[in-house]
Amino acid sequence: MLVLVHYKGASGGGHGLCRVLLSGAIKFGERLNRSQCVQLIEQLSACQLPFQCAHGRPALIPVLDLQLVTSAFSYVVSIYLRHNN
Repeated sequence: MLVLVHYKGASGGGHGLCRVLLSGAIKFGERLNRSQCVQLIEQLSACQLPFQCAHGRPALIPVLDLQLVTSAFSYVVSIYLRHNN
């Protein structure tokens, strides 16, 4: 079990530990090269909760429109059924 104690950073603020822990985080809009992406995916695959940040917020955005995928799938199935019945 990991226990975090209250840490006062150099400025004496109560959230110093959060600043230290998150200082290495990838920021929105930051560019990653291919090897950094591979390393990130490998590290995420070892996490228990790879799809949320340390605060519990979602860390990924959808890259698919599920309604569009469902619609396209239904269309393909309907064509298949018409030609195979």
